[in-house]
Amino acid sequence: MVMTDESHPEQLPSNKNFGYFFAVLLALGGVYVTGKLHSLWGVVWLLAAALLAAVTVLAPHRLAPLNRLWFALGLLLGRIVRPIVLGILFFALITPIALIMRMARRDALRLRRSSLPSLWLTRAPESFTPDSFKRPF
Repeated sequence: MVMTDESHPEQLPSNKNFGYFFAVLLALGGVYVTGKLHSLWGVVWLLAAALLAAVTVLAPHRLAPLNRLWFALGLLLGRIVRPIVLGILFFALITPIALIMRMARRDALRLRRSSLPSLWLTRAPESFTPDSFKRPF
């Protein structure tokens, strides 16, 4: 169990799932390098995939340090990439919408009514009936 920055325990994937995943990944890489690039390094990748698959079947507990290291790397990358992606979304999506609304002089929050003595909105009393509270949405 690993603690993340929000103090929520994160469950590591099982060592077998970790081993099988990387064995398949190495095997696919080996097939690609051997077939597409016509390189003998693909054979090395395939041998590494076979070795990793054998370790996964025979002694999956040996993969625990690699599993923890890979998980920690994923958490670190998440801490780095998350603010970047959110910043890109903010400046590419929210900021242009705000600029368009400002150019159109739209005041969705009604903040320009500061000259009034109160920001309360007057509503007609007949708009609130007992039935309107049963299904509000």
